[in-house]
Amino acid sequence: MAKAYTQEEIKQVFKEKKPVPKELVLKAQNADIVNVIENQSDVVLHVSDKYAKLAEHDSFVIDKQNNSFHWNSQDLKGNPINYLKSVHNYNFRNAVKELTLNEEYKTNEVNVNTEKAPFIFDPKALSEQTDKAKSYLVNERGINEDLVDTLISKKLIQQDHNDNVVFLWAKNKEVVGMDKQGTDSEKGFKQVSKNSDEKQGFTITNGQPENLYVFESSIDLLSYTSMYNPPNARMVSMAGLKPQTYYNAIGQIYEETKTPPKNVVFAMDSDEAGESFVLENINNKIEHHESGVTVQNHVASPRHQDFNQLGEPKHLESWKQVKDFNDILTNIDDTDVKMKYEPIVLEKDDYLKAINYDKKYSKAMDELSQDKDTNQNVSAKRIANKISRYEYQTDDEKPKEKTKKKDDEIEIHSFL
Repeated sequence: MAKAYTQEEIKQVFKEKKPVPKELVLKAQNADIVNVIENQSDVVLHVSDKYAKLAEHDSFVIDKQNNSFHWNSQDLKGNPINYLKSVHNYNFRNAVKELTLNEEYKTNEVNVNTEKAPFIFDPKALSEQTDKAKSYLVNERGINEDLVDTLISKKLIQQDHNDNVVFLWAKNKEVVGMDKQGTDSEKGFKQVSKNSDEKQGFTITNGQPENLYVFESSIDLLSYTSMYNPPNARMVSMAGLKPQTYYNAIGQIYEETKTPPKNVVFAMDSDEAGESFVLENINNKIEHHESGVTVQNHVASPRHQDFNQLGEPKHLESWKQVKDFNDILTNIDDTDVKMKYEPIVLEKDDYLKAINYDKKYSKAMDELSQDKDTNQNVSAKRIANKISRYEYQTDDEKPKEKTKKKDDEIEIHSFL
């Protein structure tokens, strides 16, 4: 029976420079290759349940079921160890160390004979009525009535027999999933329907999808679009914080137009989880060699808006309490302002400057380097988590300073 090594035993093996046991080599080979590649900040486009590609290299194919990769143009292939060695210049020992000591890497446990049950869309589960759904979206959530009517007419927004709003996820005119929002605000019901395709999400496309806007929820998407319907854009809800939905949206735009989107706008919530997602993904470089297009990353942050244009908030004590774009929409008292306000979008470098990223990055790396359990190669996710905690520390957690410094002014660049 193969020995199961603890994390402490693995650390001791590499500390003492002992030969790498075959059990650790096997463990490294079985690290989930998609997870490994994404943790190295390479952007994965999920083509199907069996295969994926790298956004930057069309000829780099990932075989999910066999947990391997084939980079045809470079004549490279293999398992996760081979990937780290050939693509990221690890030697064998450091590759095994990275894959066995980094607890963020999942073990590949794909059963080639077992596939996820498909989503089954049952129209009978939906009501012919939409009055409760429309009333909730328009009257309680402040969503533009014409927008709601249009999406209801297209059957993208419906209502179930429990009076929940239903947002349908469509792929090639086929319903592949849906999420629900309760119309009783006191209960706060939210649900993603069983077996929904996690790579998809509620989607609106306006013209040609040259720009991609990514949101945490369908309500956030509709709130933003109620204030400003960006031209030549696709707006996608991840129904949470799912990088596979973001990657897949880029891949689908490429499939449809033969070029990736020119711009990606992250419109996450202004909280620790949303900030961490943005910081983990904002430095991804997606460059398509055939078209010469490099995707530019931007941030539409609820807390970095021009609140002077919006007047006093209708319900909140202060605009500092804003978390998402629905908070903004429902707190604009003037209808004309609500219809005309164009949310501010910051270019990547401006956003990083606004949150004092360089200083916080240095602090995070100092702390992680002092952590005896930290590997030599720190993942983007761990750094993002650290920085987002700094950004959203509570008053009790923040270190007291003798003097307060004024925030740097943000230079806003209009684009799109």
